[in-house]
Amino acid sequence: MIATRVTQRAYAAGVAAGRIWGSGDNYLVGLGEATPLTTAYALEPTELIIDRPAVVAAGGVHSLALDASGSVWSWGSNDNGQLGLVAGTLEPGAAAQRPYKVDKLADVIAIAAGTYHSLALRADGVVWAWGSNERGQLGDATTTGRSLPVRVKGFGPIVAIAAGLDFSLALDLEGRVWAWGANGHGQLGDGTIQDRLLPVGTSAKLDEVVAISACGGGGEHSLALRADGTVWGWGFNGHGQLGDGTTSDRRSPKPCSVTDAIGIGAGAWHSLILLSDGAVKAAGANESGQLGDGTTSDRKALDFVTVAEGDDPDPYIPLTGVVEVAAGGWHNLARIVDGSVRAWGTGNGGRMGTGTEADHPDAVFVQEASDVDDDAAYVGAPAAEMSAIGAGAMHSLMIRTTETGAGGSGTVTSMPWAWGSGSSGQIIGNTSPPYAPYALTFAPPAPYIDLPGTGIAAEDRHRAPARSPWSTSRGSDRRVRRSRSDGSTGSP
Repeated sequence: MIATRVTQRAYAAGVAAGRIWGSGDNYLVGLGEATPLTTAYALEPTELIIDRPAVVAAGGVHSLALDASGSVWSWGSNDNGQLGLVAGTLEPGAAAQRPYKVDKLADVIAIAAGTYHSLALRADGVVWAWGSNERGQLGDATTTGRSLPVRVKGFGPIVAIAAGLDFSLALDLEGRVWAWGANGHGQLGDGTIQDRLLPVGTSAKLDEVVAISACGGGGEHSLALRADGTVWGWGFNGHGQLGDGTTSDRRSPKPCSVTDAIGIGAGAWHSLILLSDGAVKAAGANESGQLGDGTTSDRKALDFVTVAEGDDPDPYIPLTGVVEVAAGGWHNLARIVDGSVRAWGTGNGGRMGTGTEADHPDAVFVQEASDVDDDAAYVGAPAAEMSAIGAGAMHSLMIRTTETGAGGSGTVTSMPWAWGSGSSGQIIGNTSPPYAPYALTFAPPAPYIDLPGTGIAAEDRHRAPARSPWSTSRGSDRRVRRSRSDGSTGSP
Protein backbone atom coordinates (compact mmCIF):
# COMPACT_ATOMS: atom_id res chain seq x y z
CA MET A 1 0.00 0.00 0.00
CA ILE A 2 1.04 3.61 -0.39
CA ALA A 3 0.49 6.90 1.37
CA THR A 4 0.74 10.21 -0.41
CA ARG A 5 1.33 13.53 1.27
CA VAL A 6 -1.49 16.01 0.82
CA THR A 7 -0.41 19.42 2.10
CA GLN A 8 -3.30 21.56 3.19
CA ARG A 9 -2.78 24.95 4.83
CA ALA A 10 -5.92 24.38 6.83
CA TYR A 11 -3.98 21.91 8.95
CA ALA A 12 -1.41 24.49 10.01
CA ALA A 13 -3.48 25.49 13.02
CA GLY A 14 -4.71 22.04 13.84
CA VAL A 15 -3.73 18.92 15.74
CA ALA A 16 -3.57 15.41 14.43
CA ALA A 17 -4.25 12.01 15.75
CA GLY A 18 -5.49 8.81 14.20
CA ARG A 19 -6.75 5.29 14.20
CA ILE A 20 -4.98 2.09 13.29
CA TRP A 21 -6.04 -1.47 14.00
CA GLY A 22 -4.96 -5.02 13.38
CA SER A 23 -2.27 -7.27 14.79
CA GLY A 24 1.42 -6.60 15.19
CA ASP A 25 4.34 -8.61 16.46
CA ASN A 26 7.20 -6.15 15.99
CA TYR A 27 6.23 -2.93 17.73
CA LEU A 28 4.70 -1.77 14.48
CA VAL A 29 2.19 0.13 16.55
CA GLY A 30 4.89 2.16 18.27
CA LEU A 31 3.21 2.08 21.66
CA GLY A 32 6.12 0.38 23.34
CA GLU A 33 4.28 -2.81 24.25
CA ALA A 34 3.06 -5.89 22.41
CA THR A 35 -0.72 -5.63 22.28
CA PRO A 36 -3.61 -7.30 20.44
CA LEU A 37 -6.64 -5.09 19.67
CA THR A 38 -9.94 -5.81 17.99
CA THR A 39 -11.10 -2.21 17.92
CA ALA A 40 -9.61 0.99 16.69
CA TYR A 41 -7.43 3.13 18.87
CA ALA A 42 -7.02 6.80 18.05
CA LEU A 43 -4.19 9.19 18.80
CA GLU A 44 -5.23 11.53 21.55
CA PRO A 45 -2.92 14.52 21.03
CA THR A 46 -1.30 16.03 24.12
CA GLU A 47 -0.38 19.24 22.31
CA LEU A 48 -0.86 21.01 19.00
CA ILE A 49 0.83 19.27 16.11
CA ILE A 50 1.09 21.07 12.76
CA ASP A 51 -0.06 19.43 9.54
CA ARG A 52 -0.79 15.95 10.84
CA PRO A 53 -2.10 12.93 8.90
CA ALA A 54 -4.28 13.32 5.82
CA VAL A 55 -3.67 9.92 4.14
CA VAL A 56 -3.03 6.46 5.58
CA ALA A 57 -1.62 3.25 4.08
CA ALA A 58 -0.64 -0.16 5.42
CA GLY A 59 1.70 -2.98 4.41
CA GLY A 60 3.77 -5.84 6.16
CA VAL A 61 5.90 -5.93 9.42
CA HIS A 62 6.80 -2.28 9.92
CA SER A 63 5.15 1.12 9.69
CA LEU A 64 5.97 4.36 7.91
CA ALA A 65 4.59 7.87 8.24
CA LEU A 66 4.95 11.00 6.18
CA ASP A 67 4.69 14.41 7.83
CA ALA A 68 3.73 17.72 6.32
CA SER A 69 7.33 18.88 6.19
CA GLY A 70 8.19 16.01 3.83
CA SER A 71 10.03 13.91 6.42
CA VAL A 72 9.47 10.15 6.73
CA TRP A 73 9.10 8.34 10.07
CA SER A 74 9.30 4.60 10.75
CA TRP A 75 8.70 2.11 13.53
CA GLY A 76 8.17 -1.62 14.09
CA SER A 77 10.36 -4.46 12.86
CA ASN A 78 13.81 -3.60 11.56
CA ASP A 79 14.97 -7.13 10.79
CA ASN A 80 15.74 -6.16 7.20
CA GLY A 81 16.70 -2.54 7.73
CA GLN A 82 13.26 -1.45 6.52
CA LEU A 83 13.08 1.41 9.03
CA GLY A 84 15.90 3.31 7.34
CA LEU A 85 17.72 4.16 10.55
CA VAL A 86 21.39 4.97 11.06
CA ALA A 87 23.53 2.39 12.84
CA GLY A 88 23.24 2.57 16.59
CA THR A 89 19.71 3.98 16.66
CA LEU A 90 18.39 0.61 17.84
CA GLU A 91 20.03 -2.33 19.55
CA PRO A 92 20.87 -5.15 17.08
CA GLY A 93 17.73 -7.13 16.31
CA ALA A 94 15.50 -4.72 18.22
CA ALA A 95 12.21 -3.33 16.94
CA ALA A 96 11.38 0.36 17.14
CA GLN A 97 8.73 0.92 19.79
CA ARG A 98 8.20 4.52 18.73
CA PRO A 99 8.61 6.49 15.51
CA TYR A 100 12.09 7.48 14.32
CA LYS A 101 12.86 9.84 11.48
CA VAL A 102 14.31 8.11 8.40
CA ASP A 103 17.78 9.45 7.72
CA LYS A 104 18.77 11.45 4.63
CA LEU A 105 15.25 11.96 3.29
CA ALA A 106 13.48 15.30 2.76
CA ASP A 107 10.77 16.82 0.59
CA VAL A 108 9.00 13.46 0.29
CA ILE A 109 5.48 13.42 -1.18
CA ALA A 110 4.59 9.69 -1.07
CA ILE A 111 5.59 6.54 0.79
CA ALA A 112 5.01 2.82 0.23
CA ALA A 113 5.53 -0.06 2.63
CA GLY A 114 6.36 -3.40 1.07
CA THR A 115 6.41 -6.61 3.06
CA TYR A 116 10.07 -6.19 4.06
CA HIS A 117 11.16 -3.00 2.29
CA SER A 118 10.18 0.64 1.99
CA LEU A 119 9.88 3.27 -0.73
CA ALA A 120 9.71 7.05 -0.71
CA LEU A 121 8.97 9.44 -3.58
CA ARG A 122 10.43 12.93 -3.46
CA ALA A 123 8.88 16.02 -5.01
CA ASP A 124 11.56 15.98 -7.72
CA GLY A 125 10.21 12.64 -9.02
CA VAL A 126 13.09 10.54 -7.64
CA VAL A 127 12.30 7.26 -5.81
CA TRP A 128 14.33 6.08 -2.81
CA ALA A 129 14.29 2.57 -1.32
CA TRP A 130 15.63 0.68 1.70
CA GLY A 131 15.25 -2.64 3.53
CA SER A 132 15.30 -6.18 2.15
CA ASN A 133 16.71 -6.55 -1.35
CA GLU A 134 16.88 -10.32 -1.86
CA ARG A 135 14.96 -10.08 -5.13
CA GLY A 136 16.19 -6.69 -6.27
CA GLN A 137 13.16 -4.81 -4.95
CA LEU A 138 15.25 -1.75 -4.08
CA GLY A 139 16.07 -1.16 -7.74
CA ASP A 140 19.74 -0.27 -7.21
CA ALA A 141 21.12 -2.99 -9.54
CA THR A 142 22.13 -5.21 -6.58
CA THR A 143 20.63 -7.75 -4.19
CA THR A 144 22.29 -6.16 -1.17
CA GLY A 145 19.97 -5.11 1.61
CA ARG A 146 20.13 -1.45 2.63
CA SER A 147 19.48 0.04 6.05
CA LEU A 148 19.53 3.57 4.64
CA PRO A 149 17.71 4.92 1.56
CA VAL A 150 19.31 4.42 -1.85
CA ARG A 151 18.17 5.94 -5.11
CA VAL A 152 16.23 3.72 -7.49
CA LYS A 153 17.92 3.84 -10.88
CA GLY A 154 16.78 3.62 -14.46
CA PHE A 155 13.76 5.83 -15.07
CA GLY A 156 12.54 9.41 -15.29
CA PRO A 157 10.23 11.53 -13.13
CA ILE A 158 7.79 9.42 -11.08
CA VAL A 159 4.40 10.50 -9.72
CA ALA A 160 3.24 7.43 -7.74
CA ILE A 161 4.71 4.33 -6.08
CA ALA A 162 3.48 1.00 -4.67
CA ALA A 163 5.16 -1.97 -2.98
CA GLY A 164 4.26 -5.65 -2.78
CA LEU A 165 5.91 -8.85 -1.57
CA ASP A 166 9.55 -8.32 -2.64
CA PHE A 167 8.68 -6.16 -5.66
CA SER A 168 7.97 -2.50 -6.38
CA LEU A 169 5.91 -0.43 -8.82
CA ALA A 170 6.16 3.15 -10.04
CA LEU A 171 4.04 5.36 -12.29
CA ASP A 172 5.80 7.96 -14.41
CA LEU A 173 4.73 11.38 -15.60
CA GLU A 174 3.59 9.96 -18.94
CA GLY A 175 1.22 7.43 -17.35
CA ARG A 176 3.51 4.42 -17.87
CA VAL A 177 4.09 1.69 -15.27
CA TRP A 178 7.55 0.53 -14.18
CA ALA A 179 8.39 -2.45 -11.97
CA TRP A 180 11.37 -4.19 -10.37
CA GLY A 181 12.18 -7.00 -7.92
CA ALA A 182 10.60 -10.45 -7.65
CA ASN A 183 8.89 -11.72 -10.79
CA GLY A 184 8.14 -15.39 -10.20
CA HIS A 185 4.53 -14.96 -11.30
CA GLY A 186 4.96 -12.19 -13.83
CA GLN A 187 4.04 -9.46 -11.35
CA LEU A 188 6.45 -7.05 -13.03
CA GLY A 189 4.42 -7.24 -16.23
CA ASP A 190 7.40 -7.36 -18.60
CA GLY A 191 6.40 -10.62 -20.29
CA THR A 192 8.88 -12.76 -18.31
CA ILE A 193 9.26 -14.42 -14.92
CA GLN A 194 12.79 -13.12 -14.45
CA ASP A 195 13.59 -11.01 -11.40
CA ARG A 196 14.77 -7.49 -12.25
CA LEU A 197 17.37 -5.48 -10.35
CA LEU A 198 16.45 -2.31 -12.21
CA PRO A 199 13.05 -0.92 -13.28
CA VAL A 200 11.51 -2.30 -16.47
CA GLY A 201 8.40 -1.12 -18.30
CA THR A 202 5.33 -3.28 -18.74
CA SER A 203 5.35 -5.22 -22.00
CA ALA A 204 1.87 -4.22 -23.13
CA LYS A 205 1.17 -0.74 -24.41
CA LEU A 206 -0.36 0.24 -21.11
CA ASP A 207 -0.51 4.02 -21.04
CA GLU A 208 -2.61 6.79 -19.51
CA VAL A 209 -2.46 5.01 -16.15
CA VAL A 210 -3.64 7.12 -13.22
CA ALA A 211 -3.24 4.71 -10.28
CA ILE A 212 -1.28 1.57 -9.38
CA SER A 213 -1.70 -0.92 -6.54
CA ALA A 214 0.19 -3.78 -4.91
CA CYS A 215 -0.21 -5.37 -1.48
CA GLY A 216 2.68 -5.01 0.97
CA GLY A 217 0.83 -7.47 3.19
CA GLY A 218 1.87 -10.37 0.96
CA GLY A 219 0.58 -9.82 -2.58
CA GLU A 220 2.23 -11.02 -5.79
CA HIS A 221 0.00 -9.39 -8.37
CA SER A 222 -0.32 -5.84 -9.65
CA LEU A 223 -3.21 -3.61 -10.68
CA ALA A 224 -3.35 -0.45 -12.78
CA LEU A 225 -6.25 1.95 -13.38
CA ARG A 226 -6.34 3.82 -16.68
CA ALA A 227 -7.90 7.22 -17.27
CA ASP A 228 -10.64 5.59 -19.36
CA GLY A 229 -11.92 3.64 -16.32
CA THR A 230 -10.49 0.26 -17.31
CA VAL A 231 -8.49 -1.87 -14.88
CA TRP A 232 -5.54 -4.02 -15.91
CA GLY A 233 -3.94 -6.80 -13.87
CA TRP A 234 -0.93 -9.08 -14.04
CA GLY A 235 1.05 -11.52 -11.90
CA PHE A 236 -0.16 -14.30 -9.61
CA ASN A 237 -3.71 -15.41 -10.40
CA GLY A 238 -4.04 -18.71 -8.58
CA HIS A 239 -7.31 -17.66 -6.95
CA GLY A 240 -8.70 -15.64 -9.85
CA GLN A 241 -7.70 -12.34 -8.29
CA LEU A 242 -7.04 -10.72 -11.67
CA GLY A 243 -10.77 -10.97 -12.38
CA ASP A 244 -10.29 -12.27 -15.93
CA GLY A 245 -12.30 -15.47 -15.47
CA THR A 246 -9.22 -17.71 -15.19
CA THR A 247 -6.67 -18.85 -12.61
CA SER A 248 -3.74 -18.49 -14.99
CA ASP A 249 -0.88 -16.20 -14.06
CA ARG A 250 -0.35 -13.25 -16.40
CA ARG A 251 3.15 -12.08 -17.36
CA SER A 252 1.85 -8.93 -18.99
CA PRO A 253 -1.10 -6.63 -18.22
CA LYS A 254 -4.57 -7.85 -19.20
CA PRO A 255 -7.85 -5.94 -18.82
CA CYS A 256 -10.69 -7.18 -16.66
CA SER A 257 -14.37 -6.65 -17.36
CA VAL A 258 -14.93 -3.12 -16.02
CA THR A 259 -14.99 0.19 -17.83
CA ASP A 260 -16.15 2.56 -15.10
CA ALA A 261 -13.60 2.14 -12.32
CA ILE A 262 -12.32 5.04 -10.21
CA GLY A 263 -10.30 3.13 -7.62
CA ILE A 264 -8.36 -0.11 -7.10
CA GLY A 265 -6.94 -2.19 -4.27
CA ALA A 266 -4.71 -5.27 -4.50
CA GLY A 267 -4.91 -7.70 -1.58
CA ALA A 268 -2.75 -10.75 -1.00
CA TRP A 269 -4.93 -13.13 -3.02
CA HIS A 270 -7.84 -10.89 -4.02
CA SER A 271 -8.60 -7.56 -5.68
CA LEU A 272 -11.05 -4.71 -5.20
CA ILE A 273 -12.38 -2.28 -7.80
CA LEU A 274 -14.32 0.86 -6.87
CA LEU A 275 -16.88 1.84 -9.51
CA SER A 276 -18.00 5.32 -10.47
CA ASP A 277 -21.46 4.76 -8.95
CA GLY A 278 -19.96 4.05 -5.51
CA ALA A 279 -20.32 0.26 -5.65
CA VAL A 280 -17.39 -2.14 -5.20
CA LYS A 281 -16.55 -5.35 -7.02
CA ALA A 282 -14.09 -8.05 -5.94
CA ALA A 283 -12.49 -11.24 -7.23
CA GLY A 284 -10.07 -13.86 -5.96
CA ALA A 285 -9.64 -15.85 -2.75
CA ASN A 286 -12.60 -15.84 -0.37
CA GLU A 287 -11.94 -18.42 2.33
CA SER A 288 -12.53 -15.81 5.03
CA GLY A 289 -15.12 -13.75 3.20
CA GLN A 290 -12.65 -11.21 1.80
CA LEU A 291 -14.73 -10.77 -1.35
CA GLY A 292 -17.62 -9.51 0.75
CA ASP A 293 -20.29 -11.32 -1.28
CA GLY A 294 -21.87 -13.17 1.65
CA THR A 295 -20.07 -16.43 0.81
CA THR A 296 -16.68 -18.07 1.29
CA SER A 297 -16.32 -19.29 -2.30
CA ASP A 298 -13.48 -18.06 -4.49
CA ARG A 299 -14.47 -16.10 -7.59
CA LYS A 300 -12.61 -15.83 -10.89
CA ALA A 301 -14.91 -13.07 -12.09
CA LEU A 302 -15.75 -9.79 -10.42
CA ASP A 303 -18.89 -9.56 -8.31
CA PHE A 304 -20.38 -7.00 -5.95
CA VAL A 305 -19.34 -6.51 -2.34
CA THR A 306 -22.52 -6.70 -0.26
CA VAL A 307 -24.14 -5.69 3.01
CA ALA A 308 -26.78 -7.52 5.03
CA GLU A 309 -30.27 -6.04 4.69
CA GLY A 310 -32.70 -6.65 7.56
CA ASP A 311 -34.59 -9.95 7.74
CA ASP A 312 -34.82 -10.46 4.00
CA PRO A 313 -34.54 -14.20 3.11
CA ASP A 314 -31.83 -13.18 0.65
CA PRO A 315 -30.38 -10.34 2.75
CA TYR A 316 -27.28 -9.38 0.82
CA ILE A 317 -27.49 -6.25 -1.31
CA PRO A 318 -24.63 -4.36 -3.00
CA LEU A 319 -22.64 -1.97 -0.87
CA THR A 320 -23.00 1.60 -2.20
CA GLY A 321 -21.86 5.12 -1.43
CA VAL A 322 -18.18 4.12 -1.29
CA VAL A 323 -15.57 6.82 -1.96
CA GLU A 324 -12.38 4.91 -1.10
CA VAL A 325 -11.28 1.27 -0.81
CA ALA A 326 -8.28 -0.35 0.87
CA ALA A 327 -7.34 -4.02 0.39
CA GLY A 328 -5.31 -5.69 3.12
CA GLY A 329 -3.79 -9.14 3.12
CA TRP A 330 -7.05 -10.94 3.84
CA HIS A 331 -9.41 -8.14 4.82
CA ASN A 332 -10.70 -4.90 3.35
CA LEU A 333 -12.02 -1.47 4.21
CA ALA A 334 -14.40 0.88 2.46
CA ARG A 335 -14.89 4.54 3.38
CA ILE A 336 -18.46 5.65 2.81
CA VAL A 337 -19.54 9.10 1.65
CA ASP A 338 -21.10 9.80 5.06
CA GLY A 339 -17.71 9.30 6.76
CA SER A 340 -18.39 5.83 8.14
CA VAL A 341 -16.11 2.86 7.45
CA ARG A 342 -17.03 -0.75 6.66
CA ALA A 343 -14.84 -3.84 6.84
CA TRP A 344 -15.07 -7.43 5.60
CA GLY A 345 -12.92 -10.55 5.46
CA THR A 346 -10.68 -12.13 8.07
CA GLY A 347 -11.32 -11.02 11.65
CA ASN A 348 -8.29 -12.67 13.24
CA GLY A 349 -6.37 -10.15 15.33
CA GLY A 350 -9.33 -7.78 15.42
CA ARG A 351 -9.05 -6.60 11.85
CA MET A 352 -12.79 -5.97 11.53
CA GLY A 353 -12.97 -3.54 14.44
CA THR A 354 -16.32 -4.99 15.47
CA GLY A 355 -15.51 -6.06 19.02
CA THR A 356 -14.75 -9.68 18.10
CA GLU A 357 -12.29 -11.67 16.00
CA ALA A 358 -15.03 -13.19 13.84
CA ASP A 359 -14.73 -13.26 10.06
CA HIS A 360 -17.32 -11.25 8.11
CA PRO A 361 -18.28 -12.27 4.53
CA ASP A 362 -20.24 -9.04 4.08
CA ALA A 363 -19.34 -5.43 4.83
CA VAL A 364 -19.96 -4.42 8.46
CA PHE A 365 -19.42 -1.12 10.26
CA VAL A 366 -16.10 -0.54 11.98
CA GLN A 367 -16.79 0.35 15.60
CA GLU A 368 -15.02 2.78 17.90
CA ALA A 369 -15.13 2.76 21.69
CA SER A 370 -17.64 5.11 23.26
CA ASP A 371 -16.11 4.77 26.73
CA VAL A 372 -12.66 3.45 27.64
CA ASP A 373 -12.68 4.20 31.38
CA ASP A 374 -15.21 1.67 32.58
CA ASP A 375 -15.38 -1.98 31.55
CA ALA A 376 -19.15 -2.19 31.94
CA ALA A 377 -19.76 0.99 29.99
CA TYR A 378 -17.37 0.14 27.19
CA VAL A 379 -19.50 -0.25 24.07
CA GLY A 380 -18.90 0.23 20.40
CA ALA A 381 -20.38 2.86 18.13
CA PRO A 382 -19.95 3.12 14.35
CA ALA A 383 -16.87 5.13 13.39
CA ALA A 384 -17.79 8.43 11.76
CA GLU A 385 -16.30 11.48 10.01
CA MET A 386 -13.44 9.46 8.56
CA SER A 387 -11.37 11.06 5.81
CA ALA A 388 -8.88 8.28 4.93
CA ILE A 389 -8.35 4.54 5.36
CA GLY A 390 -5.57 1.98 4.96
CA ALA A 391 -5.33 -1.80 5.34
CA GLY A 392 -2.30 -4.02 5.92
CA ALA A 393 -1.78 -7.74 6.24
CA MET A 394 -3.23 -7.85 9.74
CA HIS A 395 -4.10 -4.29 10.67
CA SER A 396 -6.03 -1.25 9.52
CA LEU A 397 -5.76 2.52 9.66
CA MET A 398 -8.16 5.41 9.41
CA ILE A 399 -8.18 9.15 9.99
CA ARG A 400 -10.94 11.39 11.29
CA THR A 401 -10.84 15.00 10.17
CA THR A 402 -13.11 17.56 11.78
CA GLU A 403 -13.32 21.34 11.82
CA THR A 404 -14.51 23.58 14.62
CA GLY A 405 -15.59 27.13 13.92
CA ALA A 406 -17.51 28.65 11.03
CA GLY A 407 -16.65 29.91 7.60
CA GLY A 408 -13.51 27.85 7.16
CA SER A 409 -11.69 29.87 9.80
CA GLY A 410 -11.87 27.25 12.54
CA THR A 411 -9.40 24.68 13.77
CA VAL A 412 -9.01 21.49 11.72
CA THR A 413 -8.27 18.38 13.73
CA SER A 414 -7.05 15.22 12.00
CA MET A 415 -7.26 12.17 14.27
CA PRO A 416 -5.64 8.80 13.36
CA TRP A 417 -7.03 5.57 14.94
CA ALA A 418 -6.15 1.86 15.35
CA TRP A 419 -7.42 -1.48 16.61
CA GLY A 420 -6.61 -5.20 16.86
CA SER A 421 -3.57 -6.86 18.38
CA GLY A 422 -0.91 -4.53 19.74
CA SER A 423 1.67 -7.25 20.19
CA SER A 424 4.23 -5.33 18.15
CA GLY A 425 3.59 -1.78 19.30
CA GLN A 426 2.93 -0.76 15.71
CA ILE A 427 0.70 2.24 16.42
CA ILE A 428 2.15 5.59 17.42
CA GLY A 429 2.10 6.09 21.17
CA ASN A 430 3.87 5.11 24.35
CA THR A 431 1.65 2.50 26.01
CA SER A 432 -0.34 -0.47 24.75
CA PRO A 433 -3.33 -2.32 26.19
CA PRO A 434 -3.10 -6.06 25.62
CA TYR A 435 -6.53 -6.36 24.05
CA ALA A 436 -9.41 -4.10 23.01
CA PRO A 437 -12.47 -5.01 20.95
CA TYR A 438 -13.20 -1.60 19.42
CA ALA A 439 -11.43 1.44 18.03
CA LEU A 440 -9.82 3.46 20.81
CA THR A 441 -7.72 6.59 21.12
CA PHE A 442 -4.08 6.49 22.10
CA ALA A 443 -1.59 9.14 23.19
CA PRO A 444 1.58 9.92 21.22
CA PRO A 445 4.83 10.35 23.14
CA ALA A 446 4.97 13.91 24.45
CA PRO A 447 8.47 14.70 23.10
CA TYR A 448 7.36 14.27 19.50
CA ILE A 449 6.36 17.74 18.38
CA ASP A 450 7.14 16.77 14.78
CA LEU A 451 5.34 13.42 14.74
CA PRO A 452 4.31 11.82 11.44
CA GLY A 453 2.26 14.15 9.36
CA THR A 454 0.27 13.50 6.25
CA GLY A 455 0.69 9.83 5.61
CA ILE A 456 1.05 6.54 7.46
CA ALA A 457 2.15 3.26 5.92
CA ALA A 458 2.14 0.01 7.82
CA GLU A 459 3.55 -3.41 7.12
CA ASP A 460 2.23 -6.86 7.87
CA ARG A 461 0.76 -6.27 11.36
CA HIS A 462 0.14 -2.97 12.94
CA ARG A 463 -2.28 -1.76 15.42
CA ALA A 464 -2.32 -0.71 19.01
CA PRO A 465 -3.89 1.61 21.52
CA ALA A 466 -2.73 3.57 24.47
CA ARG A 467 -4.98 2.58 27.23
CA SER A 468 -7.55 -0.15 27.63
CA PRO A 469 -9.74 -1.67 30.31
CA TRP A 470 -8.62 -5.13 29.16
CA SER A 471 -5.69 -7.06 30.47
CA THR A 472 -6.16 -10.40 28.72
CA SER A 473 -3.33 -11.02 26.32
CA ARG A 474 -4.10 -12.69 23.02
CA GLY A 475 -2.36 -15.42 21.10
CA SER A 476 0.59 -14.65 18.91
CA ASP A 477 0.03 -13.43 15.37
CA ARG A 478 1.41 -15.05 12.26
CA ARG A 479 3.70 -13.04 10.04
CA VAL A 480 3.40 -12.86 6.32
CA ARG A 481 5.63 -15.61 5.03
CA ARG A 482 7.69 -15.45 1.89
CA SER A 483 6.08 -17.04 -1.11
CA ARG A 484 6.02 -20.75 -1.68
CA SER A 485 6.34 -22.43 -5.05
CA ASP A 486 2.57 -22.34 -5.51
CA GLY A 487 2.57 -18.58 -5.17
CA SER A 488 0.99 -18.50 -1.73
CA THR A 489 2.44 -16.57 1.20
CA GLY A 490 0.85 -18.47 4.04
CA SER A 491 -2.53 -18.30 5.69
CA PRO A 492 -3.91 -15.13 7.24
